[in-house]
Amino acid sequence: MVDALISPSHSVIEFGARFGTTSCRLAHATKNSGNVVSVDPDRSAHKFLLENRELNRCNFHAVLGVVALKNSFMVAGRTGYDGYTLSADEVGRSGATGLDAVPSITPKTLQKFIGTKINALLIDCEGCIARVFETGIVEQVELVLMEMDQFGIPPRSVHYGQYSKRLRGMGFVRIWFSHDTFDPRASWSADMLHAAWAKNGTEYARMAAQQADHNLCTHYKGRHNLPDKFLRCATEDKGGDHRPNGG
Repeated sequence: MVDALISPSHSVIEFGARFGTTSCRLAHATKNSGNVVSVDPDRSAHKFLLENRELNRCNFHAVLGVVALKNSFMVAGRTGYDGYTLSADEVGRSGATGLDAVPSITPKTLQKFIGTKINALLIDCEGCIARVFETGIVEQVELVLMEMDQFGIPPRSVHYGQYSKRLRGMGFVRIWFSHDTFDPRASWSADMLHAAWAKNGTEYARMAAQQADHNLCTHYKGRHNLPDKFLRCATEDKGGDHRPNGG
């Protein structure tokens, strides 16, 4: 999705940078303009994120904490991918232990610091989508890319169909829908979907409207002659916003 949809005109916040692999793709797609902000609160990933930025000469800002309106705390997981954050007002009722306070910055302060207005988001942070919506940043952007996983996995279970409905209510249309292809034999990969949403009236929204299936994935796959092992577009059979992985 990044290669297909992100351009030098975009200023992007990536929620869930982890080791910086996608961060570098975003930097490359924006011509290393410095208009990419990669966010991750997990201290165990920070060393690798910064090393990858340096080794690959990727020009992105790293927020080693969260972009949020409230103070946040990290709940450590059993593996590197199942930690999650709680806002300050959730801590008392969560019953979580082993909390680690993480630095936070508001979207307004962040944009002032980098000197540009964010117009695109990439949400890939295992259940943090509610946090992203709470910041109000979604309303101002024209493009939202997201990885859709964690269906029904507490405490971070996400009903993406409900967020799809919210995006439509905010004037977005879905322009991309695809399956994950990392390891289709594993259930976590087989169940994962990737989606992109563009504001009505934008060029991507107009392009998607011209496709029979309203899916720019199909257009991109055909244009670049990509096999299924690299890109497998999803169809509307998983598209209902009543579905946890739909919308």
